[in-house]
Amino acid sequence: MPKPARRASAAGRPLKQPHERRIASIRADLTIAEKEHVRLLAAKAGLTEAELTRRAVLGLKIRAANSNRRSGAALISELNRIGNNVNQLARTVNRGRALPDYWRAIGDQLAALLEKIAREHDP
Repeated sequence: MPKPARRASAAGRPLKQPHERRIASIRADLTIAEKEHVRLLAAKAGLTEAELTRRAVLGLKIRAANSNRRSGAALISELNRIGNNVNQLARTVNRGRALPDYWRAIGDQLAALLEKIAREHDP
């Protein structure tokens, strides 16, 4: 019998309906080599072993993880940090202070880098 649903918190994700919860399981005995193969496939797909197995059993597509997408997320995060620094520099200039020449050179380098990244990640 399924467990009763927990109370939803204001900030948490919505609770799943009883028919949506994964409470049933299947057990399979594997050789060490088979288990290692499943582990490698799961890692390559960016999935847990359980999720890989579930998708395989249900005949769902299993694709290799897109490493560009993961590195793209890290890149976007880093660019956001740089953007915050650029905003601080802009505020400094807007207050009437001079912007040192080396910041102009860094800005030019950053613009060139962003252009290169945009070309590489353009679908």
